[in-house]
Amino acid sequence: MPEGARENEITSQSVISVDENFMKTFQVQLAEGRNFSKSFTSDPKEAFIVNEKAVQVFGWKTPKQAIGKKLDWGLGGLGKKGKVVGVVKDFNFRSLHEDVAPLVIHINPDWYRFVALKVKPGNMQQTLAQLETTWKGITTDSPFKYSFLDDDFASMYKEEQHMQSVLGAFTLLSVFVACLGLFGLAAFSIKQRMREIAVRKVLGASISSISRLLSKDILQLVLISSLIAIPVAWWGVHTWLQDFAYKVNISWWVFPAAGLLAILIALLTVSFQAIKAATANPVKSLRTE
Repeated sequence: MPEGARENEITSQSVISVDENFMKTFQVQLAEGRNFSKSFTSDPKEAFIVNEKAVQVFGWKTPKQAIGKKLDWGLGGLGKKGKVVGVVKDFNFRSLHEDVAPLVIHINPDWYRFVALKVKPGNMQQTLAQLETTWKGITTDSPFKYSFLDDDFASMYKEEQHMQSVLGAFTLLSVFVACLGLFGLAAFSIKQRMREIAVRKVLGASISSISRLLSKDILQLVLISSLIAIPVAWWGVHTWLQDFAYKVNISWWVFPAAGLLAILIALLTVSFQAIKAATANPVKSLRTE
């Protein structure tokens, strides 16, 4: 219950228990006030630090005005009453799917669950071995278990990573199948027009002009399909990004670039058949006809 709230305005917010080194270790920045300190012996009993979002939700207007405000952490008689000694800048303590939520930070050793350590990169196996030895020297009741913070962050987005792998594989497969289809369509179309190609060559048409003629129709189909696919792709990506409170903006040039890449792949696929037909001996084609 923050100062200024009525009895029916009790809020439920995230609370974490830390020690005096938390902010330095995790590089959490102060917006106003001070950090916990062993110089203030009353901090474990009555000091709270809140984030900027909590200041807003509690109706305290500014971080400066929040300093000294009373806070009652009831918890069914197991909590404590105190005052705000500091306000930290908002940071993400949840997944990036969610917006920053109000947070209350305090000192309560009975609630400690983890030891957070900063270690130098390098000989990590030796470092872990030393940590395990130190841990076993402190307690024999709890086994030595550890995780790296970057791995913990990565685990929060396993679904996105899995989706990326699946979509990447299906994209490559679909492009391959599409190229096979274009190759077959080009071969069939060119075979139907062998007499026309032969006549054009006899009348003086160049290889490049014939290749352009044969590729034009198929490239028009690819262009039309790109114009249909781009709005659908934009809508799909835009909808997916709405699941994140923090997200990148979709650059407009990505979709034309993808369409241009599709046309280039189609051109490379079709050009082989087109050049082969354009360089064929027209006499054989006309004799067959």
